[in-house]
Amino acid sequence: MRTPITLPGSGVGERRSLIPGVIVTGRYRVESLLGEGGMGRIWLAEDLQERRRVALKEMHVPAELSAAKVEELVLLFRHEFFAMKKLQHPSTLKVFDWGMTEAGNRFITMEVVGGKDLSSLVHDAPLDTRTLYRVLIQMAQVLAFIHSRLYVHCDIKASNVRITESGAVKLMDFGVMHQLGTPSPGKLKGTLEYLAPEWQRGASIDGRADLYSLGVMAWYLATRKLPFKRASPAVLLADHLTRPAPRPSTICPVDPQLEEIILLLMAKDPRERFQDAGELLEALCQASGEPVPEESLSARASYLHVPEVVGREAELEGLMNGLAEADWGQSRAVLVGGPAGVGKTRLLQEFELQAKLAELPFGRGQCRAEGLSPLAPVAQALRCLVPHTSAELMDRVKAPLARLLSTDVFDGDLHEQLPRDGSDEKTAFFEALSEWTRTLGAKQSFVLCFEDLQWADSASLEALNVLIRALHGTRGMVVGTFRSQELSRLSLAFQTVDEKLTSRVDLEPLSAEHVATLVELVLPGLDVPRGFVQRLHATTGGNAFFATECLRMLVEAGALKRVGGRWEAEEGLGTRRLPESIQEAVLVRLANAPPEQVALLRKLAPAGRMLDLPLVRALSGLPESELFAVLDGIVERQFLQDVEGRYVFTHDTVHQAVYDSTPEAQRRAHHGLVARALQALPSGRAGVVRAVGWHFARSDAPAEAIQPLLQAGHAAIEAEALLEATLLLKEAAELLESAPDYPGRSEQLLRTWVSLVEVGYSSDPPTSVAYADRLFAHWDATVDVESGRREALSRLESARSATPAEREELLIPLFREVAADARMTPVDVFWKRSELEILQGMALAILGRTDALEALIARVAAEHPEDSPYRAGLSVARSTLSAYTGQWAGGVAEQRKQVQRLREFRDAVGRPPRRLAWALGMGGYLLNVNLALRGEPLDEELLKDGLQLAEAQGFTDVRAYHLFAQVARAAFTGDGAAFASALAQKTELIRRLGSPRLMERNLALFTPPYYLERGEHELVAAVVSRGEALSRVLPEDRWLRAHVLVYQACRDVLFEDAGAARESLPRALEAARNGGLRMETLVRVYQSRFERDQGRLPAALAAAEAALERALDPRFANPWDEILARRALAPLVSQEEGDAHLRRARLLAESTGNVLQMGLVYLQHAERYGTPEEVMRELEIAERAFATARATHLQQLAQSLRGPLSRQLEDVKQSA
Repeated sequence: MRTPITLPGSGVGERRSLIPGVIVTGRYRVESLLGEGGMGRIWLAEDLQERRRVALKEMHVPAELSAAKVEELVLLFRHEFFAMKKLQHPSTLKVFDWGMTEAGNRFITMEVVGGKDLSSLVHDAPLDTRTLYRVLIQMAQVLAFIHSRLYVHCDIKASNVRITESGAVKLMDFGVMHQLGTPSPGKLKGTLEYLAPEWQRGASIDGRADLYSLGVMAWYLATRKLPFKRASPAVLLADHLTRPAPRPSTICPVDPQLEEIILLLMAKDPRERFQDAGELLEALCQASGEPVPEESLSARASYLHVPEVVGREAELEGLMNGLAEADWGQSRAVLVGGPAGVGKTRLLQEFELQAKLAELPFGRGQCRAEGLSPLAPVAQALRCLVPHTSAELMDRVKAPLARLLSTDVFDGDLHEQLPRDGSDEKTAFFEALSEWTRTLGAKQSFVLCFEDLQWADSASLEALNVLIRALHGTRGMVVGTFRSQELSRLSLAFQTVDEKLTSRVDLEPLSAEHVATLVELVLPGLDVPRGFVQRLHATTGGNAFFATECLRMLVEAGALKRVGGRWEAEEGLGTRRLPESIQEAVLVRLANAPPEQVALLRKLAPAGRMLDLPLVRALSGLPESELFAVLDGIVERQFLQDVEGRYVFTHDTVHQAVYDSTPEAQRRAHHGLVARALQALPSGRAGVVRAVGWHFARSDAPAEAIQPLLQAGHAAIEAEALLEATLLLKEAAELLESAPDYPGRSEQLLRTWVSLVEVGYSSDPPTSVAYADRLFAHWDATVDVESGRREALSRLESARSATPAEREELLIPLFREVAADARMTPVDVFWKRSELEILQGMALAILGRTDALEALIARVAAEHPEDSPYRAGLSVARSTLSAYTGQWAGGVAEQRKQVQRLREFRDAVGRPPRRLAWALGMGGYLLNVNLALRGEPLDEELLKDGLQLAEAQGFTDVRAYHLFAQVARAAFTGDGAAFASALAQKTELIRRLGSPRLMERNLALFTPPYYLERGEHELVAAVVSRGEALSRVLPEDRWLRAHVLVYQACRDVLFEDAGAARESLPRALEAARNGGLRMETLVRVYQSRFERDQGRLPAALAAAEAALERALDPRFANPWDEILARRALAPLVSQEEGDAHLRRARLLAESTGNVLQMGLVYLQHAERYGTPEEVMRELEIAERAFATARATHLQQLAQSLRGPLSRQLEDVKQSA
């Protein structure tokens, strides 16, 4: 890595030190000076990101030093940060961050420690014997820890040891650390008055050198004088080397046993000293009469933070190589995947440490399961670049990036709208983001890291892809992590992987050898019982987090103890039962935790995984001093961690285990506490209102949830978060139905039922049907709907018989928006029910309840005249059925007729009721999607009209469906460019609408043929898996179940899994035939391919002929099916007949614009026969078609066939 020692254009002496009020790297506000020395100053500062006070140690190099000396000092400063990061122990100073000020001075941020250093404490009088023993015992414990991590501190002295107000030891200044067991480098390290003799001998340096320095410090603390003090350094060093240490009792009275320990520590020959800190600890305890201490839980837990990445050396090396390539302007993004707990976060921590040691800006964006406001992870990561951005560049980008650069992004509401797709605002946003990061990436190296992408919002994923594209081939590196089981391969997160701009790395579980290394690092010096490591590996499956939780459980339970500076295992550890899951390990740890910590954790768990301090304070019910003591204990036990001023459960499994194990009555009470605490907080955002309702619904006062749930549900509708709105309103409706005395219950129920019918058709069709039935039954029981129908039709007839000039005036008030409330007249109810029946019909068609749909259509036909717009609106449902059954004969013409009827009605009334306008938009979409499923071009006029209507009426769902027609068209023509663009827009709208299930399941129904025909195995597996998951969520959806069975069979054939295909093909055929599914032709085609691969040519021929027969059946005829059937038949019949089938398939592909099938036909023809020149020509055409379709795999296949043939033709030419 190229890491400059000085900033370009800046000499060492020109750099200015910090002053109070300055903000360093946009994060640390300097408050006051804590101290200074020859090499720099220590400032008290406020960390604006983590919301805490820190000590900021600024390195300030004197101007007169040579460049070589400056480099040496900088390396020592870096080493200090690195060592302190690795040595986190209750008696060491916590270090947080490393960076560089604008003036070019390096800095480290650390915890602020109160108290005094030992040199100040003994200024007036020596330490008393009891205090001195306690200090030395704690020093022995911390040195045992440091030495177990293979380090020697090298600068143990009184001024480097601080005693806090509670009497705890804090060891400071790790700037001259040495690797334990390695020779002296020829340069003396540390302070001469404390220096062990072996430094002068060039001997191997180990922990005994620190023990010598500790002896000197003890001598000083007992007497307030140093044992050797000379004016000449040479004489002083000679004293250390040859002169026996004088007895401290010659200066002042000293406990005889303590004096012997001090003199033994200061023996000239390391072999004559205590051989390790544990041996010293035993001697100190014996001399002082203190019992040999069992180290505190926090001290033992320090050993669980292993100093190196275990089992991830290759992956870390890969990241570091990527960083080196980025430093040379050849960056490439990396996505790191793996199961939860496999070690992704630990790998990134080590990578971050190495990047910071290389003095590179490192930005980290954390996605959260409970959600953040859109773009919050991106804003978190990009903060590190702000201090490196010139004023000129910031002026250019700050306006379009105002939302990203604002601190409000971290506190915004999840429903806040982002720029719309295709809008000038969104274009400007992404262009500015690209310009900003690309400009910086051209000048300097940096890393942007995004964790847990499985929880990222769609806006963040889009921005991530923009960043990856902008920084590719620059000095800016992007790294992301994700849980492999929780992020679909079809996610936007993998878009740049498919574009070959991003590498993917998948972490595997640790091997048994790696687990053994982990245990050795955690428990240094322990004679591990036989079989323990093997059982730990078998139990945890090599999951690093699970293994660490098991060890943490054993430490907290006392099965693993540190006594006298050494680990001890209880008898029977080798056969002790280990927890079978992470949850069980957490529960055992909870059982061993102090009751006050468990009580607080149980209060906090219902509030979620990430908790703001005001909420923690409100829920605890504890005085602040007591609260922070309990929180410190919980953090010490690693149930919570402090992140950016919030308390966060260390892992979602830990959070869930605490929540699930809380007794039901307690849980309900705690949910009530959370709800009331949230109500009391100063925030009116919809997200908080939603949370209040959610918590009250799970409390012992569920009726208090009704109003917040209704309020949040309607806010979700306004924000177009349809699935969320459905779930909220459904919960509110259930609570209302169970609360007969609730004020205003009847009208609230009526409005909520209507909203559920309107929203649920798209987000959750079974809910829409259920509440339509409930609502219509209520009206039938309480309203004379028949009299309302007669009066409504009488008014309609009057309007129809009026003059053209009068007709519009009569129609407009007749077809008006009808609000659902208790004041509705029978006429209003009739019109409102007619409106909602359109949605009911859509939901019934989606669920495949054809009998109920036909009954509904018949009833509406009996109640309405033939030209009623409501009859035309309900016809949309029949169009939906065509998309599933493939029975298009006469269907397309009938759909056009009904769409035209709705258009004429719109023209007659000017602005029709919203639901009828919606039906017009959906009618156009369904006509187009049926054309797309046939492989035919879309009706561009219908598409344009539908998008305009959606824009004018604010129908985001209609816009999403028209986009889906484009997705379907691209899927069935194999057009990769059109598919990727339309799918990205469609996916973004689905996210914006709260992932409504109908839109999700439509993608699962109609996009798999795109991946199947391209032969993209990984994506086929992902899209089929998504369909399977949705089928489990929507068990009533028979169309989805049938499609999933079909695609499973096609997948098995594509994957050449003969055993699975033998079972799945018959199931798929039965589902297609018995369910009246349009996909029977596709199944027959894949059945033919399977039989052909198995060498059963007669069976293959029969399946292909059946496919073509169905593709030509007037009821189901469509070009796409016919192309596939003819391609399946071509290799199974005579050459002449096969050529005819391929010619017909090619003509159909050309006439319908099916670029992928065109390429496949030419490829298939080239493989059959022909002169080399003819084959070359056909392969070239196929290759161009695949390039147009962006079918990389097929394009490479055509190239591989063309290459040898091209060389063959060249040889022929040369020989001629």
